Amino acid sequence: MTERVVTIWADAPLARAQERMAESRFSALPVVDRRFSLVGVISLVDVLRHRDDPHAVVGDAMTEQVVSVLPTTNVSIVAHRMRVYGELRLVPVVDKGVLVGVITRSDLLRHRHSGGRLRRTARRIGGVLPVAPLPEAMAPRGAGRRRRCGSRT
Repeated sequence: MTERVVTIWADAPLARAQERMAESRFSALPVVDRRFSLVGVISLVDVLRHRDDPHAVVGDAMTEQVVSVLPTTNVSIVAHRMRVYGELRLVPVVDKGVLVGVITRSDLLRHRHSGGRLRRTARRIGGVLPVAPLPEAMAPRGAGRRRRCGSRT
């Protein structure tokens, strides 16, 4: 797992957001202010929607209403929110208004197949802010249901 979260400032040019996504191979980035407070998330789709405006900045294109969680949030809740909101690429982890990490779909998949508790799934930002481990393991989807091979129910 990557130890650092790639973020971008709200006043950065959209071209810079696209570069950072290409460099990091992420399709979305948390947008922060100078105090690392989360102010939004920008996705590659957001960047592409505004590509014809040469003066557009990240703040013009980002999504401001962000689904985020606390460092103590149960992993199954994070997984549920990702399923409910469907297009979430990452869930920011926020403590007292400050971004302290992110949880991605890949993190949840790795955790689901590890069989253990999620430790340090929220990625550290720049090595400055520690991320508290999330306390609960994520239950596999459909846990408790039995199906026979070939059954469609």
